[in-house]
Amino acid sequence: MLVTVAVNSLARLLIWRAAHPSGVWRGWKRRLLPRRAVQETAPLPSSSRNVEANAPAHPWQRTPSGLAQLRLGANVRLNLWIDRFMTGLLGMCLAMTVGFLFLILVYLVVQGAGALSLDFFTKLPAPVGQKGGGIANALYGSFLLVGLAALFAIPMGLLAAIYLAEYRCDRIGPTVRFIGELLAGVPSIVIGLFGYYLVVKPMSDLTDKQVTFSAWAGAFALGVMMVPVVLRASEEALKLVPQSLRQASYALGGSHAQTVLWVVVPAALPSIITAVFLAIARVAGETAPLLLTANNNTFWPRSPNDFTPSIPVYIFTYAVSPYEDWHRQAWGAALVLLVVVMVLNFGIRVASGKRIVLASHAD
Repeated sequence: MLVTVAVNSLARLLIWRAAHPSGVWRGWKRRLLPRRAVQETAPLPSSSRNVEANAPAHPWQRTPSGLAQLRLGANVRLNLWIDRFMTGLLGMCLAMTVGFLFLILVYLVVQGAGALSLDFFTKLPAPVGQKGGGIANALYGSFLLVGLAALFAIPMGLLAAIYLAEYRCDRIGPTVRFIGELLAGVPSIVIGLFGYYLVVKPMSDLTDKQVTFSAWAGAFALGVMMVPVVLRASEEALKLVPQSLRQASYALGGSHAQTVLWVVVPAALPSIITAVFLAIARVAGETAPLLLTANNNTFWPRSPNDFTPSIPVYIFTYAVSPYEDWHRQAWGAALVLLVVVMVLNFGIRVASGKRIVLASHAD
Protein backbone atom coordinates (compact mmCIF):
# COMPACT_ATOMS: atom_id res chain seq x y z
CA MET A 1 0.00 0.00 0.00
CA LEU A 2 2.83 2.39 0.84
CA VAL A 3 4.56 1.56 -2.44
CA THR A 4 1.33 2.34 -4.31
CA VAL A 5 0.95 5.68 -2.53
CA ALA A 6 4.59 6.59 -3.22
CA VAL A 7 4.40 5.73 -6.92
CA ASN A 8 1.13 7.63 -7.44
CA SER A 9 2.43 10.64 -5.54
CA LEU A 10 5.58 10.71 -7.66
CA ALA A 11 3.53 10.42 -10.85
CA ARG A 12 1.26 13.28 -9.77
CA LEU A 13 4.33 15.41 -8.95
CA LEU A 14 5.86 14.74 -12.37
CA ILE A 15 2.58 15.60 -14.12
CA TRP A 16 2.33 18.86 -12.17
CA ARG A 17 5.97 19.64 -12.94
CA ALA A 18 5.39 19.06 -16.66
CA ALA A 19 2.36 21.37 -16.59
CA HIS A 20 4.31 24.19 -14.91
CA PRO A 21 7.85 23.96 -16.31
CA SER A 22 8.90 27.61 -16.51
CA GLY A 23 7.43 28.89 -13.28
CA VAL A 24 8.77 26.01 -11.18
CA TRP A 25 12.26 26.30 -12.65
CA ARG A 26 12.34 30.05 -12.20
CA GLY A 27 11.31 29.73 -8.55
CA TRP A 28 13.87 27.02 -7.76
CA LYS A 29 16.57 28.96 -9.62
CA ARG A 30 15.97 31.97 -7.42
CA ARG A 31 16.21 29.83 -4.30
CA LEU A 32 19.25 27.74 -5.18
CA LEU A 33 21.47 30.07 -7.26
CA PRO A 34 23.13 33.22 -5.97
CA ARG A 35 21.65 36.53 -7.05
CA ARG A 36 24.65 37.29 -9.26
CA ALA A 37 24.31 33.93 -11.06
CA VAL A 38 20.63 34.57 -11.66
CA GLN A 39 21.44 37.98 -13.14
CA GLU A 40 24.09 36.45 -15.38
CA THR A 41 21.67 33.77 -16.65
CA ALA A 42 18.82 36.26 -17.18
CA PRO A 43 17.87 36.95 -20.81
CA LEU A 44 19.42 39.99 -22.50
CA PRO A 45 17.33 43.08 -23.21
CA SER A 46 15.66 43.34 -26.57
CA SER A 47 18.06 46.06 -27.72
CA SER A 48 21.07 43.87 -26.94
CA ARG A 49 19.52 40.92 -28.77
CA ASN A 50 18.90 43.09 -31.81
CA VAL A 51 22.48 44.31 -31.77
CA GLU A 52 23.80 40.78 -31.54
CA ALA A 53 21.46 39.61 -34.28
CA ASN A 54 22.60 42.38 -36.62
CA ALA A 55 26.28 41.96 -35.80
CA PRO A 56 28.41 40.23 -38.43
CA ALA A 57 29.18 36.61 -37.79
CA HIS A 58 32.62 35.50 -36.76
CA PRO A 59 34.86 34.10 -39.48
CA TRP A 60 34.51 30.54 -38.17
CA GLN A 61 30.70 30.88 -38.31
CA ARG A 62 30.59 31.81 -42.00
CA THR A 63 29.62 28.73 -44.03
CA PRO A 64 29.60 28.57 -47.85
CA SER A 65 26.24 27.96 -49.41
CA GLY A 66 27.35 24.65 -50.95
CA LEU A 67 28.50 23.27 -47.59
CA ALA A 68 25.24 24.40 -46.01
CA GLN A 69 23.25 22.50 -48.63
CA LEU A 70 25.31 19.36 -48.02
CA ARG A 71 24.67 19.62 -44.29
CA LEU A 72 20.95 20.18 -44.94
CA GLY A 73 20.78 17.11 -47.15
CA ALA A 74 22.61 15.02 -44.53
CA ASN A 75 20.16 16.16 -41.85
CA VAL A 76 17.19 15.27 -44.06
CA ARG A 77 18.58 11.78 -44.72
CA LEU A 78 19.35 11.30 -41.02
CA ASN A 79 15.82 12.36 -40.04
CA LEU A 80 14.39 10.04 -42.68
CA TRP A 81 16.33 7.07 -41.31
CA ILE A 82 15.34 7.94 -37.74
CA ASP A 83 11.70 8.15 -38.82
CA ARG A 84 11.90 4.75 -40.52
CA PHE A 85 13.65 3.20 -37.53
CA MET A 86 11.08 4.52 -35.03
CA THR A 87 8.19 3.47 -37.29
CA GLY A 88 9.59 -0.04 -37.50
CA LEU A 89 10.20 -0.16 -33.74
CA LEU A 90 6.63 0.93 -32.98
CA GLY A 91 5.28 -1.60 -35.47
CA MET A 92 7.34 -4.34 -33.82
CA CYS A 93 6.00 -3.38 -30.39
CA LEU A 94 2.44 -3.44 -31.75
CA ALA A 95 3.00 -6.86 -33.33
CA MET A 96 4.46 -8.22 -30.06
CA THR A 97 1.51 -6.92 -28.04
CA VAL A 98 -1.09 -8.39 -30.38
CA GLY A 99 0.98 -11.54 -30.76
CA PHE A 100 1.05 -12.22 -27.02
CA LEU A 101 -2.73 -11.81 -26.83
CA PHE A 102 -3.15 -14.11 -29.83
CA LEU A 103 -0.84 -16.73 -28.30
CA ILE A 104 -2.76 -16.67 -25.01
CA LEU A 105 -6.07 -17.07 -26.82
CA VAL A 106 -4.78 -19.90 -29.04
CA TYR A 107 -3.23 -21.72 -26.07
CA LEU A 108 -6.47 -21.46 -24.09
CA VAL A 109 -8.47 -22.75 -27.07
CA VAL A 110 -6.14 -25.71 -27.52
CA GLN A 111 -6.10 -26.60 -23.83
CA GLY A 112 -9.70 -25.83 -22.87
CA ALA A 113 -11.88 -26.38 -25.93
CA GLY A 114 -12.12 -30.09 -25.18
CA ALA A 115 -13.79 -29.42 -21.83
CA LEU A 116 -16.63 -27.34 -23.30
CA SER A 117 -19.97 -29.07 -23.62
CA LEU A 118 -23.58 -28.59 -22.60
CA ASP A 119 -22.98 -30.38 -19.30
CA PHE A 120 -20.04 -28.10 -18.58
CA PHE A 121 -22.42 -25.11 -18.48
CA THR A 122 -25.42 -26.79 -16.82
CA LYS A 123 -24.07 -29.17 -14.16
CA LEU A 124 -22.54 -28.70 -10.72
CA PRO A 125 -18.90 -29.59 -10.04
CA ALA A 126 -18.20 -33.30 -9.63
CA PRO A 127 -17.23 -34.74 -6.24
CA VAL A 128 -13.58 -34.79 -5.32
CA GLY A 129 -11.60 -37.20 -7.46
CA GLN A 130 -14.40 -37.90 -9.96
CA LYS A 131 -14.55 -36.85 -13.60
CA GLY A 132 -17.13 -34.66 -15.26
CA GLY A 133 -19.16 -31.90 -13.72
CA GLY A 134 -19.51 -28.29 -14.76
CA ILE A 135 -19.44 -24.66 -13.73
CA ALA A 136 -23.15 -23.85 -13.49
CA ASN A 137 -22.96 -22.67 -9.88
CA ALA A 138 -19.77 -20.69 -10.59
CA LEU A 139 -21.47 -18.89 -13.48
CA TYR A 140 -24.41 -18.01 -11.27
CA GLY A 141 -22.12 -16.93 -8.43
CA SER A 142 -20.03 -14.69 -10.68
CA PHE A 143 -23.18 -13.09 -12.08
CA LEU A 144 -24.47 -12.51 -8.54
CA LEU A 145 -21.20 -11.04 -7.26
CA VAL A 146 -20.66 -8.72 -10.21
CA GLY A 147 -24.31 -7.63 -10.19
CA LEU A 148 -24.26 -6.72 -6.51
CA ALA A 149 -20.91 -4.97 -6.95
CA ALA A 150 -22.31 -2.94 -9.85
CA LEU A 151 -25.32 -1.89 -7.77
CA PHE A 152 -22.91 -0.62 -5.14
CA ALA A 153 -20.22 0.96 -7.35
CA ILE A 154 -22.06 2.49 -10.32
CA PRO A 155 -24.18 5.08 -8.43
CA MET A 156 -21.27 6.08 -6.20
CA GLY A 157 -18.77 6.42 -9.05
CA LEU A 158 -21.21 8.20 -11.36
CA LEU A 159 -22.34 10.73 -8.74
CA ALA A 160 -18.73 11.46 -7.82
CA ALA A 161 -17.87 11.93 -11.51
CA ILE A 162 -20.79 14.35 -11.97
CA TYR A 163 -19.61 16.36 -8.98
CA LEU A 164 -16.02 16.53 -10.25
CA ALA A 165 -17.01 17.42 -13.83
CA GLU A 166 -19.96 19.76 -13.28
CA TYR A 167 -19.56 21.15 -9.74
CA ARG A 168 -15.88 21.87 -9.90
CA CYS A 169 -14.12 22.72 -6.66
CA ASP A 170 -10.45 23.66 -6.66
CA ARG A 171 -9.88 22.24 -3.19
CA ILE A 172 -11.92 19.05 -3.11
CA GLY A 173 -11.65 18.03 -6.78
CA PRO A 174 -7.90 17.34 -7.01
CA THR A 175 -7.99 15.51 -3.69
CA VAL A 176 -10.83 13.23 -4.79
CA ARG A 177 -9.09 12.51 -8.12
CA PHE A 178 -5.87 11.67 -6.33
CA ILE A 179 -7.68 9.33 -3.93
CA GLY A 180 -9.39 7.68 -6.90
CA GLU A 181 -6.04 7.12 -8.59
CA LEU A 182 -4.64 5.65 -5.38
CA LEU A 183 -7.65 3.35 -5.02
CA ALA A 184 -7.25 2.18 -8.62
CA GLY A 185 -3.65 1.20 -7.90
CA VAL A 186 -4.24 -0.65 -4.63
CA PRO A 187 -3.48 -4.39 -5.04
CA SER A 188 -6.56 -6.59 -5.11
CA ILE A 189 -5.29 -8.75 -2.25
CA VAL A 190 -5.19 -5.64 -0.03
CA ILE A 191 -8.80 -4.84 -0.94
CA GLY A 192 -9.74 -8.44 -0.18
CA LEU A 193 -8.08 -8.20 3.23
CA PHE A 194 -9.92 -4.93 3.81
CA GLY A 195 -13.24 -6.57 2.92
CA TYR A 196 -12.50 -9.51 5.20
CA TYR A 197 -11.92 -7.37 8.28
CA LEU A 198 -14.71 -4.91 7.46
CA VAL A 199 -17.49 -7.35 6.48
CA VAL A 200 -16.60 -11.01 7.04
CA LYS A 201 -15.14 -10.82 10.53
CA PRO A 202 -17.83 -8.51 12.01
CA MET A 203 -20.56 -10.77 10.58
CA SER A 204 -18.83 -13.77 12.15
CA ASP A 205 -18.78 -12.04 15.52
CA LEU A 206 -22.47 -11.11 15.25
CA THR A 207 -23.64 -14.60 14.25
CA ASP A 208 -21.25 -16.49 16.57
CA LYS A 209 -19.92 -18.47 13.61
CA GLN A 210 -16.30 -19.24 12.95
CA VAL A 211 -16.25 -17.65 9.47
CA THR A 212 -19.09 -15.97 7.54
CA PHE A 213 -18.05 -15.69 3.93
CA SER A 214 -20.84 -14.33 1.75
CA ALA A 215 -21.74 -12.74 -1.56
CA TRP A 216 -22.21 -9.44 0.25
CA ALA A 217 -18.56 -9.37 1.30
CA GLY A 218 -17.35 -10.39 -2.18
CA ALA A 219 -19.55 -7.80 -3.86
CA PHE A 220 -18.26 -5.13 -1.48
CA ALA A 221 -14.63 -5.93 -2.36
CA LEU A 222 -15.35 -5.96 -6.10
CA GLY A 223 -17.37 -2.75 -5.79
CA VAL A 224 -14.44 -0.96 -4.15
CA MET A 225 -12.33 -1.95 -7.15
CA MET A 226 -15.01 -0.77 -9.60
CA VAL A 227 -15.52 2.70 -8.12
CA PRO A 228 -12.29 4.35 -9.38
CA VAL A 229 -12.77 2.93 -12.89
CA VAL A 230 -16.33 4.24 -13.14
CA LEU A 231 -15.29 7.54 -11.56
CA ARG A 232 -12.41 8.41 -13.89
CA ALA A 233 -13.99 7.13 -17.12
CA SER A 234 -17.35 8.80 -16.43
CA GLU A 235 -15.68 12.10 -15.57
CA GLU A 236 -13.81 12.10 -18.87
CA ALA A 237 -17.06 11.22 -20.68
CA LEU A 238 -18.85 14.18 -19.10
CA LYS A 239 -16.01 16.51 -20.07
CA LEU A 240 -16.44 15.46 -23.72
CA VAL A 241 -19.94 16.95 -23.82
CA PRO A 242 -19.67 20.30 -25.70
CA GLN A 243 -20.18 23.51 -23.78
CA SER A 244 -22.65 24.67 -26.44
CA LEU A 245 -25.19 22.09 -25.18
CA ARG A 246 -24.92 23.45 -21.65
CA GLN A 247 -25.20 27.05 -22.86
CA ALA A 248 -28.27 26.18 -24.93
CA SER A 249 -29.93 24.66 -21.87
CA TYR A 250 -29.14 27.75 -19.80
CA ALA A 251 -30.52 29.98 -22.57
CA LEU A 252 -33.82 28.08 -22.46
CA GLY A 253 -34.11 28.72 -18.72
CA GLY A 254 -32.79 25.43 -17.39
CA SER A 255 -31.08 25.37 -14.04
CA HIS A 256 -27.70 23.82 -13.43
CA ALA A 257 -29.20 20.66 -11.97
CA GLN A 258 -31.68 20.32 -14.87
CA THR A 259 -28.89 20.83 -17.40
CA VAL A 260 -26.76 18.13 -15.81
CA LEU A 261 -29.63 15.66 -15.40
CA TRP A 262 -31.45 16.11 -18.73
CA VAL A 263 -28.73 17.33 -21.11
CA VAL A 264 -25.18 16.46 -20.04
CA VAL A 265 -25.71 12.95 -18.67
CA PRO A 266 -27.84 11.72 -21.63
CA ALA A 267 -25.27 13.16 -24.07
CA ALA A 268 -22.47 11.28 -22.30
CA LEU A 269 -24.52 8.13 -21.70
CA PRO A 270 -22.76 5.95 -24.35
CA SER A 271 -19.37 6.71 -22.82
CA ILE A 272 -20.73 6.13 -19.31
CA ILE A 273 -22.10 2.74 -20.38
CA THR A 274 -18.69 1.91 -21.79
CA ALA A 275 -17.09 2.92 -18.48
CA VAL A 276 -19.46 0.66 -16.57
CA PHE A 277 -18.74 -2.36 -18.74
CA LEU A 278 -15.01 -1.71 -18.58
CA ALA A 279 -15.28 -1.69 -14.79
CA ILE A 280 -17.22 -4.97 -14.91
CA ALA A 281 -14.54 -6.49 -17.14
CA ARG A 282 -11.92 -5.21 -14.71
CA VAL A 283 -13.34 -7.15 -11.75
CA ALA A 284 -14.77 -10.17 -13.57
CA GLY A 285 -11.47 -12.03 -13.42
CA GLU A 286 -10.36 -11.10 -9.89
CA THR A 287 -9.55 -14.02 -7.62
CA ALA A 288 -7.65 -12.70 -4.59
CA PRO A 289 -10.42 -10.55 -3.05
CA LEU A 290 -12.99 -13.34 -3.51
CA LEU A 291 -10.83 -15.90 -1.72
CA LEU A 292 -10.96 -13.70 1.39
CA THR A 293 -14.60 -12.60 1.14
CA ALA A 294 -16.90 -14.94 -0.84
CA ASN A 295 -14.70 -18.07 -0.75
CA ASN A 296 -16.11 -21.06 -2.66
CA ASN A 297 -18.99 -23.53 -2.75
CA THR A 298 -19.57 -26.72 -4.74
CA PHE A 299 -23.36 -26.32 -4.54
CA TRP A 300 -25.87 -23.63 -5.39
CA PRO A 301 -25.66 -20.71 -2.95
CA ARG A 302 -28.91 -20.52 -1.02
CA SER A 303 -28.74 -16.73 -0.55
CA PRO A 304 -26.22 -13.86 -0.70
CA ASN A 305 -25.42 -14.73 2.94
CA ASP A 306 -23.97 -18.10 1.90
CA PHE A 307 -20.54 -19.09 0.59
CA THR A 308 -20.61 -18.04 -3.06
CA PRO A 309 -18.64 -19.71 -5.89
CA SER A 310 -17.21 -17.83 -8.86
CA ILE A 311 -15.37 -18.64 -12.07
CA PRO A 312 -11.98 -17.19 -11.01
CA VAL A 313 -12.00 -19.13 -7.73
CA TYR A 314 -13.15 -22.23 -9.62
CA ILE A 315 -10.17 -21.89 -11.96
CA PHE A 316 -7.76 -21.43 -9.05
CA THR A 317 -9.15 -24.40 -7.10
CA TYR A 318 -9.12 -26.78 -10.05
CA ALA A 319 -5.75 -25.62 -11.37
CA VAL A 320 -3.92 -26.46 -8.12
CA SER A 321 -5.68 -29.81 -7.69
CA PRO A 322 -3.82 -33.12 -8.33
CA TYR A 323 -6.45 -34.41 -10.79
CA GLU A 324 -5.82 -34.26 -14.51
CA ASP A 325 -9.51 -33.95 -15.43
CA TRP A 326 -9.86 -30.98 -13.10
CA HIS A 327 -6.92 -29.32 -14.87
CA ARG A 328 -8.76 -29.71 -18.16
CA GLN A 329 -11.89 -28.16 -16.70
CA ALA A 330 -9.82 -25.28 -15.29
CA TRP A 331 -8.56 -24.55 -18.82
CA GLY A 332 -12.15 -24.64 -20.09
CA ALA A 333 -13.32 -22.21 -17.41
CA ALA A 334 -10.36 -19.93 -18.19
CA LEU A 335 -11.37 -19.92 -21.85
CA VAL A 336 -14.94 -18.98 -20.94
CA LEU A 337 -13.74 -16.18 -18.67
CA LEU A 338 -11.40 -14.78 -21.32
CA VAL A 339 -14.15 -14.79 -23.95
CA VAL A 340 -16.51 -12.96 -21.58
CA VAL A 341 -13.89 -10.31 -20.79
CA MET A 342 -13.04 -9.83 -24.49
CA VAL A 343 -16.72 -9.45 -25.37
CA LEU A 344 -17.15 -6.83 -22.66
CA ASN A 345 -14.06 -4.90 -23.77
CA PHE A 346 -14.49 -4.94 -27.54
CA GLY A 347 -18.23 -5.34 -28.01
CA ILE A 348 -19.17 -2.25 -26.02
CA ARG A 349 -16.49 -0.16 -27.75
CA VAL A 350 -17.80 -1.14 -31.18
CA ALA A 351 -21.43 -0.57 -30.20
CA SER A 352 -20.98 2.90 -28.71
CA GLY A 353 -17.77 4.23 -30.27
CA LYS A 354 -19.39 6.15 -33.17
CA ARG A 355 -21.91 7.88 -30.90
CA ILE A 356 -19.07 9.01 -28.63
CA VAL A 357 -17.19 10.56 -31.56
CA LEU A 358 -20.30 12.34 -32.84
CA ALA A 359 -21.07 13.76 -29.39
CA SER A 360 -17.52 15.06 -28.94
CA HIS A 361 -17.71 16.96 -32.26
CA ALA A 362 -21.23 18.32 -31.81
CA ASP A 363 -20.13 21.98 -31.67
